[in-house]
Amino acid sequence: VTGTEITGLAAGTYNVRFAAKAKYDASPVAEVIVPEFTYEVIFYDEDGLTVLETLNVEEDDMPVPTVVPTKAATAEYTYTFAGWTPALAAATEDTNYKATYTAAPVNYTLTWVIDGTEIPGVACAFGTEITALLNPTPREGYTFNWDVVFPLTMPASDLTITGTWTANEYTITYMVDELQDGDVET
Repeated sequence: VTGTEITGLAAGTYNVRFAAKAKYDASPVAEVIVPEFTYEVIFYDEDGLTVLETLNVEEDDMPVPTVVPTKAATAEYTYTFAGWTPALAAATEDTNYKATYTAAPVNYTLTWVIDGTEIPGVACAFGTEITALLNPTPREGYTFNWDVVFPLTMPASDLTITGTWTANEYTITYMVDELQDGDVET
């Protein structure tokens, strides 16, 4: 080592001997202590405010959190821990990490009932588009109707949609010699 700066030493204690000048008989020895550098690494929940864990990590070591973040499910979604942002990296400075989650829609049962006959329910994820069953095969003299206007997407609850066939009503007018002879409703 030459000059006034010592670089590249790991943490620890070193004895350094300085070169003697011509007028000195002995070389002076100095003890140099190289401190360990540690950095504060804080892990936050996704809100960026709730501290989940704080670690003191030595320089160039990888922070290893012991906490596994969780997020409560809602009626619409369940959540799975997806990782940290930014991505974990070796400690070179004080660093903050924030938890991220993957949302998965909750499944609910969609059931169709036509004229009292239930079509087996099907699992539908919250928010998925609901498409009507095709109207059943036409029946002469009947009109098919869904009993409600159903939502365009699956709500956060089970849903039953009912359809019915209704007999068409007709009015028959009897004419005799181009004169009306009466009305009969059927």
